[in-house]
Amino acid sequence: MAKVLMVLKVLVVVGMVVVMVMEIVVLVIVMVVMVIVIEVVFVVMVVTVLMVLLVVMVVLVMVLAMLIMVLEMLTVIMSVMFGWS
Repeated sequence: MAKVLMVLKVLVVVGMVVVMVMEIVVLVIVMVVMVIVIEVVFVVMVVTVLMVLLVVMVVLVMVLAMLIMVLEMLTVIMSVMFGWS
């Protein structure tokens, strides 16, 4: 009976260790998955922000170009009008 009890004790200890290792492994896997998901979301957010910034910059450049063209047209028109007058 003593041998059986010893074997049972060893089995219980081994089972507890295995359960603890499994829990640690599961925790590590969950943490890694969370980190990967957070990184992916962060990268996607950064890329979207950069794309929006690029679009805004392009729009601003186009608006500036339009303003410069309008100003040039106005100056030409003004110079022509005052030149004629």
